Amino acid sequence: MIDGLYNQEAYNAAKKMMELAVQKHEAYANNLANMETPGYKRVEIDTNFQSKLQEAVKNGDIKTLQTLQPKFVKDVKTPQVRADGNNVELDRELLHIKQNALEHELAAKVMSSSLSRLKLAIKGRQ
Repeated sequence: MIDGLYNQEAYNAAKKMMELAVQKHEAYANNLANMETPGYKRVEIDTNFQSKLQEAVKNGDIKTLQTLQPKFVKDVKTPQVRADGNNVELDRELLHIKQNALEHELAAKVMSSSLSRLKLAIKGRQ
């Protein structure tokens, strides 16, 4: 019975968005930590993950939402910013971190709203 409550599309999509935000933050933090490492190539979440996530949400595919896992890939498209081959830019990484924080906040609000509706359904209006 309780499993059915947590298999709602909005809840699972928000949960996956929060997991994605955590993974993105890890990638951005790793990029910042290696900003001075010669030859380091920045990492990011595979763009296929986001398209698969959007497709699963659009189709209401809860099974895919639950099993979909992001993976890190090297960003070889971004040009190097230093002579040693490193392609990490401080401003870009900080911008990504800020944008990611907003995405995390949105996902947290959607999850909170979903759980609030569940709580209301259980307790009723008082």
